Amino acid sequence: MAKLWLMAVLLLLSASVGSSMYRPENQPHFPRPDETQIAEIVNDLWNRYRPSYQSRFNKHPRRFPMFSLAVRIPYNNKMQQYDVSRVNDDTENVWRKIIKCDVYASKTMVAATVLRWPNVLDQCPNAQVPWKKVLKKCRSKSMTWDEVNNTCSGAVRFGRADHAEYRVLKHFNTLMKNINRNDFLLFYVPASPCDQKCASETSRFSILEKIHVITEWRNHAVVFSKVFKPKGGEEVPVGNLTGALERLGEKVGLQNILRCDGSVPCTSCSSGKDVTPFCYGINAPKPAARDNPPSTSVNVPPGGNANAPSKTGQKKKNNNNNENPGGSTNVDEEGWQIAVQRRG
Repeated sequence: MAKLWLMAVLLLLSASVGSSMYRPENQPHFPRPDETQIAEIVNDLWNRYRPSYQSRFNKHPRRFPMFSLAVRIPYNNKMQQYDVSRVNDDTENVWRKIIKCDVYASKTMVAATVLRWPNVLDQCPNAQVPWKKVLKKCRSKSMTWDEVNNTCSGAVRFGRADHAEYRVLKHFNTLMKNINRNDFLLFYVPASPCDQKCASETSRFSILEKIHVITEWRNHAVVFSKVFKPKGGEEVPVGNLTGALERLGEKVGLQNILRCDGSVPCTSCSSGKDVTPFCYGINAPKPAARDNPPSTSVNVPPGGNANAPSKTGQKKKNNNNNENPGGSTNVDEEGWQIAVQRRG
């Protein structure tokens, strides 16, 4: 009887150990992609998923709204690196969803554009208004942006916005389903965090508390392309820009924040205990790369010069990405193009 009892205990122990070996937290820990690999991943995602739409107003060019995305990228054992080609969310589905001002959310990706008044009148006039206070002022339970514009436009403050990264973080629960902590979690936004909202310690639209969720993945990174510059072109004091990055670094690790301007490799925003000048200086030169391979010209994020061709095998081209934001176009407070429509 004692022998039978002992055998039963041993079987239970072996089953417990065996099952725990296959839990994500007990799987092998792969190294985080280096700056070159992250640049290739970002450029691939940019070329596939950067949203754009044709303005309803002929005098305006094609619009490239501020957007953000968070992506789970699996590790490819054969390639011995993280493989962005396994991110197979359909480009058209992602575009269609976020251009209509919805949030795209799957088990591998969350994406959204900024929700800004009055830009929504150009981007998604028939979308439902989610702002309850606006609906209350308009004395309605449900309205489209066009209906608000036609009946009670005074109920919305000009320039009011829900930032793209804030909207993405509000829908992070889909990425948490069947989480594999050995995936690489990349959180992308075109501009560095603004000090007044995104990286503020007092704003209700701050991402500082929510962004900590990305540390659920062992390997994670927050990536941006341009240094934040508000509408009108006023320069933000350096102390404000570095402070915003430092506060974000306290949540995700400064070494996990990178500026990827389209060239290869990206630049880490951590220089010891200090913030790398290239991450807060609009005219700061990019520091010499530790490993800078030859590059050829392809589509690049704003501010970029060139990048190396992707090694991911991605062949589909995003024909909406041939324009580079800049020139005489209006710039929103995140440093991105906006479409402004005022009632005449």
